[in-house]
Order: sequence, then structure tokens, then C-alpha cells
Amino acid sequence: MVTKASSSITLTLTPAVDSDNISGLDVTLVLQSPDKAAGEPVFLYNRRDNGTGAPSHEYHLSSIKAYDSQGHFPINIVDNPSDANLQEWHGLRNTEGDLSLHLHVQPVQVTAKDHRRSIVPLGLDFGRAELLEDQGGLMGAGKWFIPRPAADLEILYRITVQWDTSSSPPGTRAVWSHGEGPEPVTKEGTVDMLLDSVYMVGPVQSFPARVDAMTGDASPNAGSTFWFGKLPTNLEKLSEYSSKIFPNISAFFRDPRGSYRAFIRKVPNGFGGTGFQASSLIEYDSQAEGVSDFDLVRLFNHLMVRSWARLGPQDNGSEAEWFSKGLALNFPLAPIQDHLTNSCVGLSQMYTIFFPYRFGQRGPDYFRATLNGFLSAYYTSPRLTARLGQGQVSAQVDSYTASIPYNRGWIYMLKMDCYTRRASVQTEAGVLRPLDGVVGDLTEKRRSGLKMQTVDWLNGVAHWLDMIDVAAAPYFQDTIMNGNPMWLDDMTEAFGAKEGTSRVVEVDQEMLCFGFDVMKSLERGVVSAIEPGSRAKLSGLRDGDRILRLDGFEFSMLGPDREVKVLVERDGETRSFEYSPRRFDKVPCWQVLKIEPAGT
Repeated sequence: MVTKASSSITLTLTPAVDSDNISGLDVTLVLQSPDKAAGEPVFLYNRRDNGTGAPSHEYHLSSIKAYDSQGHFPINIVDNPSDANLQEWHGLRNTEGDLSLHLHVQPVQVTAKDHRRSIVPLGLDFGRAELLEDQGGLMGAGKWFIPRPAADLEILYRITVQWDTSSSPPGTRAVWSHGEGPEPVTKEGTVDMLLDSVYMVGPVQSFPARVDAMTGDASPNAGSTFWFGKLPTNLEKLSEYSSKIFPNISAFFRDPRGSYRAFIRKVPNGFGGTGFQASSLIEYDSQAEGVSDFDLVRLFNHLMVRSWARLGPQDNGSEAEWFSKGLALNFPLAPIQDHLTNSCVGLSQMYTIFFPYRFGQRGPDYFRATLNGFLSAYYTSPRLTARLGQGQVSAQVDSYTASIPYNRGWIYMLKMDCYTRRASVQTEAGVLRPLDGVVGDLTEKRRSGLKMQTVDWLNGVAHWLDMIDVAAAPYFQDTIMNGNPMWLDDMTEAFGAKEGTSRVVEVDQEMLCFGFDVMKSLERGVVSAIEPGSRAKLSGLRDGDRILRLDGFEFSMLGPDREVKVLVERDGETRSFEYSPRRFDKVPCWQVLKIEPAGT
């Protein structure tokens, strides 16, 4: 059970200005009476992002300043003995009164070469968190530059974020995941709230327009989108999406006081997004104009649902990402068991199929295309039946492996939706969507401070599955962990088939095959391990080609009609290769086909 503390944490961010340009941030973090003894950790700092492995901002002892009521507070940096990635910032004497920490951070200078994303299914959160400059402003995630106060994660604090923009260029706006400044915004949360947030300052554009507190000209930033400069046409059209669908999603999750902010930034190379508390950080590059509306909606919706669809940590401290993400993984894969038995992508993916259609943002064509794309990603994966028990995962960490829990998570949720509806019908319970009720109960209880874990999820669905003789926990183990495929032969009357508007059929599709080791190639910057006989090899791509950019890989799992493009440098010349990332052999795959009315 989460408990409330009587103390507060205040973060003040002051943009550093150089020749009328925002060049960095001065950071002041104040802890109210932390009461730490000499030699105890006062702050904890991850040197690398636990998801991407990318380095966090590097602080040197000489640049860290701290003060309490006795004056200068000396700090020493100590490596955590059990986690090489974690630094402990120890005080060299007892703290007295409030403690203030003073830091300075500058944005990372990135290029197209060093800002590549891992190639994983769209929706998996492997985006960058760095503070980056974008068209006159700064944007980044707190986990890249904010040390975490060394406090119990089960305690809620009064957390305030405020900005000092008095020396910033005219028109500067400052936004945090939980509210817009520069005035103080106070929320109740654990110490992780500051890290699991997005910060943005500069010539901010937004939809809706900034609220006029005196006249109420615009609705509050309950479901808002923020960016710098001019967005590509397709992204500009999506800038209203969060505001339009937010009331429905917040009502679904029984969160009338909730908010959500989508932050969009331009990067040299990459497209995708990362979820945070009540917010997301979406990245695009110069090629984003070619991304389809449906693919954009999938990304926006997935990240939005993720901000609500979370379970708490398990008793071993691990997260439950199977629930929110559909079993999303962090690299490296070990220990994979922790991720599978504790966190949240399948649910986000399932509701990415349903919500845009259910809430009137897109039509039935979107519903079918998204459902079929996700089905194709699951059934044509080369790792369809890989076991995920601890110690049983292949040592090879690749983009296929990364998609295993992601794909299994959403289709598991789809089966749970079908089974719980079936139980309601057979028992005449009169509940239209039982799974929605289970999800709503769990997320509502979690927000109230109760500890909700995987076992609570299994208990919730077991209430319904017991009625149709399906054992909830063994089914989870059998399909998610052991890799037994989840076929749709028991769902042939779903998705409108019973009403005659569609039919659920088994078809053959070519198996997914990138044709080279994508992850290793990205790490090395050159094409590696080309597969003989693959379409990548036949297109002319070679081992050793220097990678300039990869396009289409994040969408390539969504169907056999997708193509990828690899731009490389070979012998001083730029060359482009396009091919279908599929093998020539086919595997069984389920799809939902539209039935056209007679005479059309």
C-alpha cells in the first residue's frame, strides 16, 4: 500500500540563454528535511538508460553543488556494488534541514549517424530520452538528467515543478508532463515521477492553444500535444488526436481528473515513441511525411493507453510490462523472467485496435487493417514458439526476440477478451465487455494507492474463465511463457463474422525475415551477417556496407505487403536497396477479411 509523506520535493528549471538561444538548463532540486546520516545515499543516478542502454548525462563531482541549513553539503559519488549502472551520491556528513542540489545540463549534440533507434515493432518503447535541441527549444526526459532522491518508492510526496523563464527569449513556454509552467505545478507522486516525465521549454506550439486562465478561451491541457516549429502535414493532422480521444480514454480508465500530454520532437534519424507518466515523447525525422495515417494513429494511441495501463512492481521489484505493453522487453534480455511476470504492451496494443474505431476517430477499415497487421506480426514471427522461461531464451538478442513478448501479449489479451465475453453470454451475466471491467478495476485501484500485480490480473480474469473451464494461470504459462501458439480457430464468429460483415480465415503468409542481423548492424554501423538466399542478399546488400539510414523496419512486421529501404555507403558511393523482409516459405496465419455486399 502506497503511503503519503508529509514532506515535499521541488524541482526548479532555469533555461540558460546564450545569444537569445536556450543552450541548457540550470537544475535545482530541493528535498524537504531528508534526514540522511553521513555515508548514506542521498541521491541515486543511473549512468545509462535501462531500456536503450544509451548513456545518461555525465555528472562530474566538481559540477555537483549541494547546500543545507549548515551551508555547503559535501557529496561523494560511489558505484553501487551490485549494479554497475547505478551511482550512489553519498553525503559526507548528516543533513540538516532542507537539502538543495544544483546542477547544469546541456543538450546532446546528435547526428543522423549516432541517433539510430533499435529496430523493434512500432509501439515498443526504445526511444531516446536525451535532452535535445529542436528548432530553438529543448526537450527531453527526466531520467536522462535528474538524480532520483534515495527514498522509498512506496511513499507519495508533494512534488512541485516550476520554471524560471525571466531571462528567456520572449514567447518562451515551459511544459512538464503534468502541467504547463512557468508557474509551479504540484502533484502527488513517488520520487520516480520526476524521472518518468518529459520536460520542454522554448517556442512551444500546441493543440489546443495555451489556456487563458482569465477568459477560459481554450480547454485545459487535459489531452494536449506540444511541438516546436512546423510539423509535417501528416503529423500536423494528428496533433488534434490526443485532445479528441482523451475524454473517452480517461473515462474508460475511470480517471476523471487525469491528464495526458504528447510531446513531439524532430531528430536527425528515426521515428517512434516512448511512454512516460501521463505523457509520451514522439520522435520524427525528415522522412516522416511518408508515414501513413493508420501507422501514426497506432503509435499515438498505443502510447496514450500505456500511460494508464500499468500494474505495480512485483514483490521482487520487477515491472509487469506484459500487461501494459504486451510483454515489452528491455535490452539486454536477461533477466527476461522479471519482465514477463510483472509489467504492461499487450493491453495497449489490443486497445490500439479497438479504441480509435470504438470512439469514432477512425472507421472499420482502420480496425481491420490494424487487427490483421498485428496478427501477421504474431504468426509470421520466426520466434513464434520460442520458450520464455528463465534460462531458456536463445542467447541471440535480435529484433525477432524483442517482438516475442510484445506480440504474445496483445493476442493473449485478445483471447482473454473473447473468453470473458463468451463466459458472460453463456452464463447470461449481461456484461458486454467483461475484460474492460477487469482492466478498469485494476487501474483504478492502482491509482488509489493499492498494490496491483500480475496475480491480481489473473484473479480478475479467472472469475470469468472459470465459468468456461479455462484455467487462467496455466493458460498464461502455456501461451506466454512456453510459446504454444494461440490460434483463432475458436474465434471464427468474432469481429463481425457472426453478423456476416467479415470472416475469420486461416491463410498462408511468408515468414518475416530481415535478411541480416539488424541489431548487430546498428551497433556496428555496418551491415552484418547477411543471410544467404534472403531477399536482402538478392537485392544487392552486402556485409560491410556502412549504414546511413533504415526505413520501414518498424512497420515491416505488419504484413507481407510492407517493404524496407536500406541506404548505405559502399566504396565512397551512396546506394539504396529496397526489398520485402520476408522469406520465400510460408506459414499459417489468421486474418479477418471484409465481406463485400452482393452486387458491389
